[in-house]
Amino acid sequence: MQWLIDSLEMSWDDYSSIFEDYRNAAVYVDRITRRVQVVKVSDIDDFYSNFSVLLQGGYLNKYEPVYIKMAKYVAFPTRRERIALMMVQKHNWRRVSYYIEWKHVASWVVKICESCEKEQKAHMQVLESGLSDEETVRIHTSL
Repeated sequence: MQWLIDSLEMSWDDYSSIFEDYRNAAVYVDRITRRVQVVKVSDIDDFYSNFSVLLQGGYLNKYEPVYIKMAKYVAFPTRRERIALMMVQKHNWRRVSYYIEWKHVASWVVKICESCEKEQKAHMQVLESGLSDEETVRIHTSL
């Protein structure tokens, strides 16, 4: 997978083909250059362990996930704590939140879903900018 590092962002379908034989995989690009900076693969299905393909929240200010494949979960990141809290409280999702000096920096919002690549792709295509917290939650819960 090292050959992917510093390559330009590719399409979801290209990544899906590349990671076809992996249970869990994720690709993160630099938010400015759109070049691949992190590739994670794992056979361990947990979303909350060090072996997860989900990056710790502090990295999500600089890197954007463009592909996530998880065998047992669907996940999407948010930098708005209220969205994560609303998803957990009202819609029974789970979250892993990250804080720096008591300030929320990012959360992963996660739900159990076996082999749900189409749903995962749909969640990744939701752009929070320009949407209210309520509208963002409504879109995610409708997928």
